[in-house]
Amino acid sequence: MKKIKNFLPLLLIFAIILSSVSGFANPTVTSFPDVPTTHWAHDNIISMANQGMIRGFTDGTFGPELPVTHLQSLILLSRVLGVEDPINEQLAERHLELYADVLAPFNTDFALEVAFLIYNDILSVEELEMYISNQPLPRYRAAILLTKLMGGEEEVLNAPMVISSFRDAALFPPGTRGFGEFVLTNGLMQGTAVDEETNAPIFTPQGQVTRAQMATMLVNLLPSPLDRVSIMGTITNVNIVSRQITVSTAPSVSHVIPLMDNSVIYVDGERTNLSTGLSGNYVLLTYINDIPRIIDTYTTTPVWWEDNEDDNGDNGNDNGETTRIYGILFNIEHSAGVVQVVLQDIDNSATSARTRHPLSPDATFTINGLQTILQDLRNNDLAYLTINDDGIVIEINTYSRHLTINGTLSRIVNMNSIEVRLANGDLVIYPIVQNQTIAVTRNGQGAILADVMVGDSITLRLEYNRIIRVDANSVNLQQTGIIEEIRITANPTIVIRVNDELHTFHLSDNIEVTLDGNDATWRDLNVGSQVRFRAESETIVSIESTATASLDFVEGIVEAVDEQFRFIRVAVTNPVTQIVSSQEILVLNNANITQVGVPQLRQMSHIRVGQRIFAHGTNVTGTFRANTITIVSD
Repeated sequence: MKKIKNFLPLLLIFAIILSSVSGFANPTVTSFPDVPTTHWAHDNIISMANQGMIRGFTDGTFGPELPVTHLQSLILLSRVLGVEDPINEQLAERHLELYADVLAPFNTDFALEVAFLIYNDILSVEELEMYISNQPLPRYRAAILLTKLMGGEEEVLNAPMVISSFRDAALFPPGTRGFGEFVLTNGLMQGTAVDEETNAPIFTPQGQVTRAQMATMLVNLLPSPLDRVSIMGTITNVNIVSRQITVSTAPSVSHVIPLMDNSVIYVDGERTNLSTGLSGNYVLLTYINDIPRIIDTYTTTPVWWEDNEDDNGDNGNDNGETTRIYGILFNIEHSAGVVQVVLQDIDNSATSARTRHPLSPDATFTINGLQTILQDLRNNDLAYLTINDDGIVIEINTYSRHLTINGTLSRIVNMNSIEVRLANGDLVIYPIVQNQTIAVTRNGQGAILADVMVGDSITLRLEYNRIIRVDANSVNLQQTGIIEEIRITANPTIVIRVNDELHTFHLSDNIEVTLDGNDATWRDLNVGSQVRFRAESETIVSIESTATASLDFVEGIVEAVDEQFRFIRVAVTNPVTQIVSSQEILVLNNANITQVGVPQLRQMSHIRVGQRIFAHGTNVTGTFRANTITIVSD
């Protein structure tokens, strides 16, 4: 039976750090003298205070504009990841020993928490000097840490370029824009203001994270606590070519687990690469938001392993942790006044694959989410058992062996599960049955899973809560509109204005793009272009665009420079109205850069804030592309 660990929710951890690290007072209050009702974060601060998430100082104030430090953020992340869980604490102590020499010079009381972050690949040794600091945390670094926490770093780093939603995108340090986009898209952080002219958010990447902003992050995180699940077992097979490991979690029960590029592998505490030598090792495998992130293996039995097995997966802490197992409900047995639940392993029908678990007289029961009584539970249904510290079943949730789920496809996760948006708006992930081919149709025709597109109306046929069939139908759309935004990530999307309404579409892997009658790629599209497109459901499969270019020049004072993406922002003064506006310029790779009085050609690095420049080039559908830059004055 699979064991599922329940960890402290994300918000509780924020409360711990903000009350125990910074010297916050005990009582929970509902108002603060320095947070008037007109304060922009008033409701968020009071909401978190009412829930005991954030406490004020001993003088009764909250200090909404006081900064959160780098070190406090590290402690926050370590507790989000469960450093106080007994097993995790032992893992952290092991890594504290491994990195003792590296951490010793910092002389910090929180070395254990830092070591645990290194173990979880949130923090590197090279970053220690930066983060073990009582200096205020800038907002762009908060975005980086939150992205790492949610397992989104790989998505950000794999994006070839980022078209930012923020008006002050040029102020992000090189390579960090994508983290700002990730936290914005996932609702973790918002802008600090809105530009009046463009209505674009302003992120203020170099600004300090304040306690008021932290309270707002808490509210943003409230609906979505960090999903962290661990399983224990032994590795029985390693496939290096497909980057898959097979993990046995019980006799005759195995799981084939595809590893990601950002999966971290350890052998006896030492970081290593995937190899066939891992076969036979004990493993503690940790998923973060459905991604197998930490594969922690041991050549000999870890000291905590047997205790954990004896407790039926419970490690005896007092944080309300329980163990959940699932299988087929084989029977409810009554003997000598004792009621036991008999579970049969889903993938093994042998008698030896049955387990018995005593039932609490106060246990609760559901069938397909509806409350019921013990007598109504049906044999051969899928059953999830919640087991307390004493090994007693306190809750049974059963589901019909065969279920039909209707909804809209949100995404396909690593080709082994499907996320569906239900009619009530909830997002639910269902795993695909392993080791057998599932049936797939689209628009009534035979298909494969890769043919199904985001936005398709789908019907899932489940057996024991695992997908065995997918029937998808698309809604075809042909329209014209104007590109308002292009979001370049691992799963790019495009925002198109159609009849004064904004619509967000995904881009098909095989999208056909035509620009001025010539074949192109979606990366050649420009914001502001008028396009004709064909979409199946919420996925664009073909798009035609016409670029209108005109020779132009820009003169102004440099406000910001982004060398990595070759963007500069210039303050331009209208000679008639004297109104100053900002113009972003893309400096082409082959652009000639010269400077008055300097005979040699110059580089991007010679363009600095405060200089007056002339930029010559073309204005293509609103995007100025410079092929010549002249630096007039410093």
